Amino acid sequence: MSKGLLSVVTGNTPGVRGAVIDELLRVSPQATVLAVSVEGRGDEGYPVVQRFLSGAGPHVREWGPLGVTGDPVVVLRQDLLALRRAEGSERPHVVLALPANLDVLSLLVELWRARVASGPLTDLTIGQGACGDHGGRLRWVRTDLRTPDWVTALDEDGKPGTFDAVLSSTALHWLGPPELVAVYRAAATLLKPGGVLINADYLPAGPRNKRIKAASVAVNARRQSAALARGAEDWETWWKSAESVPALSEAVDARRGIWAEGAKNEWASPGIGYHEAALREAGFAEVDVVWQDLEERVLIALMP
Repeated sequence: MSKGLLSVVTGNTPGVRGAVIDELLRVSPQATVLAVSVEGRGDEGYPVVQRFLSGAGPHVREWGPLGVTGDPVVVLRQDLLALRRAEGSERPHVVLALPANLDVLSLLVELWRARVASGPLTDLTIGQGACGDHGGRLRWVRTDLRTPDWVTALDEDGKPGTFDAVLSSTALHWLGPPELVAVYRAAATLLKPGGVLINADYLPAGPRNKRIKAASVAVNARRQSAALARGAEDWETWWKSAESVPALSEAVDARRGIWAEGAKNEWASPGIGYHEAALREAGFAEVDVVWQDLEERVLIALMP
């Protein structure tokens, strides 16, 4: 990747993540900030949908109060700010955003030269309404990562060595092992020397770690029950709300046609060890988990 600091902001809570991003931008208005969302179902909010409906700007302060302790963003905050002060801003990067939580895109379009974004139909519809194309800096592509043709759909941006970074959040766990291997190989080809792939997702413990897996599942179940008791929306409620928005009806119908709800057990995903091995096989020189909460992880891979 080109010389210059990449500030990676991760967190389960939109309120905390938004506050930290605001502070980073205040310290350095030209900062390059990547907001990697690892929020799960039953979280306290989906701010991109709120922005889409309200027409507010990409850095709204309606992400909820900063009231959660122990969020990794809070832990990383001072280090990120110190690094940002120590390094000057760098030229915009060229970024490929694979299916990703749209918190990522709202930052990319402001601070990066994000030329291509591909993702689920509903996310694309929401994102296009919220972000537009930012003067040609952001291009939207509807393609299917399960097929070998998705790189071709990028047209001129599908050439080898085009991108500084490939990003995805809470999406690639939908892919089966062969599809995942193919996507990682394609990403390695699309990246420049030294480029980075960041995947923030549900990356479960491997089959040998049955007790660790059971403990993680139990803790997560307690967390979700507590969140629902406080009034958080579950997955089904959130989708019912989305389906009631006229502007999203066409995208929701198209999503059902492509991948019906319940058509795949999305949590029966390859384990973290499989992801790491697939990335190394694809040609990445360094692969590691840089943040983890139970089975939610941020995985980073660097090209030689």
